[in-house]
Amino acid sequence: DVIKDIRKGLKQVVGEARTIAKNIPIYGSSHTGDIELRLDRSICPHGIILISDASLIFKGRDTITKEVLELSRRHRMLIQILDLTELNYIVTRLNDRIHFDGYLVSRFQATVERENAFIRMDIVHE
Repeated sequence: DVIKDIRKGLKQVVGEARTIAKNIPIYGSSHTGDIELRLDRSICPHGIILISDASLIFKGRDTITKEVLELSRRHRMLIQILDLTELNYIVTRLNDRIHFDGYLVSRFQATVERENAFIRMDIVHE
């Protein structure tokens, strides 16, 4: 069930938000072993929940959107729900983290304005 998977993802990103807020080190893996990730903890983090296909969600969109917006506000992070198609679209068109971050901020603003966590945005280069 996709809704169940999204709720599981929400718990995971909220846990990471707490870790960031408590200034606990976060580690990632590389081919040489675990490395501590350097984060600018003064900026609002993104919490991305990746699902296979957003078009499969018919029921529960409004409820999930309310949960995303409430948890984003409560934990001071921008929670996004992306499917594989949108993630591929973003990654193939944006070539650096500044543009990627800008896209996610704009996407979250649209989520708030439209009250819909399941939106798709076009990338416009200026």
